Formats: sequence, structure tokens, C-alpha cells
Amino acid sequence: MKVMLCLLLIHIVFIVLKWFL
Repeated sequence: MKVMLCLLLIHIVFIVLKWFL
């Protein structure tokens, strides 16, 4: 469960980075 949350958070961060770049 915690691993899934971590992966989701990383995915969101990557999407935000793509948006800013």
C-alpha cells in the first residue's frame, strides 16, 4: 500500500515537471 502511494507521488511529480518544462 505504501509503495503504491510512493509510486503515485513520483508519477505526479514527473507529470508536474513535464508541465513546467
